[in-house]
Amino acid sequence: MKLLKKISHKKFTLILLGGVVFTLLLSFCIFQFDLSYSDNDVIRRYQIAKLEDNVPIETLIVGDSSAGNALDADYFSKLSHQKTKNVALTGSFGLAGTFEIMNEALQNNPDIKNIVIMHTLDIWRRPFAKEGIFELNRGQHLNFWSSYFSRSPFLEYLEYATQFKNIFRFCRSVLEHTPLKAFIPEKSQIILIDKEHDYLRQESKTYANGERTLKGDEKLSSVIDQKNLDVVYMIDDWCGVHHIRCIYLHGPVHKGVFQNSLSEVDAINTALKNTQHMRVLNQVFFHENSKMGDSINHIAVPFKKELTQEYFEAVQGYLTPVDPS
Repeated sequence: MKLLKKISHKKFTLILLGGVVFTLLLSFCIFQFDLSYSDNDVIRRYQIAKLEDNVPIETLIVGDSSAGNALDADYFSKLSHQKTKNVALTGSFGLAGTFEIMNEALQNNPDIKNIVIMHTLDIWRRPFAKEGIFELNRGQHLNFWSSYFSRSPFLEYLEYATQFKNIFRFCRSVLEHTPLKAFIPEKSQIILIDKEHDYLRQESKTYANGERTLKGDEKLSSVIDQKNLDVVYMIDDWCGVHHIRCIYLHGPVHKGVFQNSLSEVDAINTALKNTQHMRVLNQVFFHENSKMGDSINHIAVPFKKELTQEYFEAVQGYLTPVDPS
């Protein structure tokens, strides 16, 4: 009897270990073969596809959701007379993700003349975004980023790629294409692309429609993460090496937040003042509650073209002109 109990215990342990190993391997395979399906996967795949469609790009727009919601690529093309594409990701990808997608874009479009880079003023207080590296390069050239990690980037990647949420996201994406979708909580459902406005669909609750309210004392953080600054100066060097005109813009922000954050904005502009090849525009485009979308950094969808016009007027003097030939 004791022997049977001992054997059963061993079997249980082996089954448990086998289950853990299987789960880790399954999670890794789902991630490595890009089968996971989150909001960030949706926008990443959508934007990468634009870089692979063989349509020449003269001006590229990159950055986070502030750029995705603020700049209409077709209208920018019309204003500038240069073919423009907006491949902005989200803040989760960080400045590292912006650098990675710039590299990806240049490989597919070697004749890019201008890159407009836009990030929310809130990006500077956020920790260095490993997701921007792991999601875009799937484990390739991790050594390039080794100085940004406190330990081996390969171990960090392995941990990231074997998260259980990869399995959860995959299962959720499968269920969303079945009648069982009705049982998935709305907040857990994938946000889809708004094809008309060329970016992730905003939430229904916005400042403009009165369903979101700004706290009176809401302001930007005074923290500026050094690793984020290091990445932006790496982007600056990259622009010089590849002889591309790069222009950095602050994303739009709610007027109330801007007015509460004047010293924080000054500190950000001071931190960016030593770029050599990238033109940094200090101007901040802040807007009333009635024009803001589902975030203090997102312009409401009906005002996207209006804001594109404002930003174009600010940058048009810095764009590389079109070759008449």
